[in-house]
Amino acid sequence: MAYRNSPSFSWPTEKVFAAAVLAHRTNDGYYKTEAFEYQSLNGDKIDTIKKSRNLDLMRQYLTSEEDPCTKEDYLYAKTIIDYYQSKLLDLMSGKLNTYSQAACHAANKETITDLIEVGLIASLPKAYKSSITFDSMLEKKEKAFSQSRYIGSVGETYQGKVKVISSVYSQKWFRHFHTVQDITTGNVLNFSSANALELDKEITIKGKIKDHVNGNATRLNYVKISVDAES
Repeated sequence: MAYRNSPSFSWPTEKVFAAAVLAHRTNDGYYKTEAFEYQSLNGDKIDTIKKSRNLDLMRQYLTSEEDPCTKEDYLYAKTIIDYYQSKLLDLMSGKLNTYSQAACHAANKETITDLIEVGLIASLPKAYKSSITFDSMLEKKEKAFSQSRYIGSVGETYQGKVKVISSVYSQKWFRHFHTVQDITTGNVLNFSSANALELDKEITIKGKIKDHVNGNATRLNYVKISVDAES
């Protein structure tokens, strides 16, 4: 592997995270491999935009004589570091997956000396955004479940206006599983569909009550969805 022959280095952790933030900002996203984007300009003219790997951009920034990262890059980097440092208890209790374990370890270091770890950090600005969205979703679910009660009896029809508080895709079942909260009663309902639902979106649903699950939620099937235009 080429990494084995890379020159030794030791960069402050905050500097490496700031370089990751700058690379993500430069590329407007995360690119693990080099890519090209094509944009149509003035009809038939095509503008080609090359996207370098975020890791390659970071190495340029980190070896530059002058630090190209801004104060804002460092502030956002500190936010990401603080987030993954806060996962230390989850790490110790075995609640983190392999990727999050590595991110937590990196965030808790004073210096970064491994290029593979630099590559991991390159992906963390994107992962951080996804993680805080997921954490917020879990928090809303927990609060909603604590206030929820069963709805109706098995076989009855439910129809009502609800807010989407969770929408997660299952690779096992090839479907999106949703948790919604009745706008009027606050009760929680679960169902699945082929398509994702936008979080916090208010929709109207109609379906058959399949069963009652998780202590205080109602599961539906044969659900029809209509999106409310004003939400």
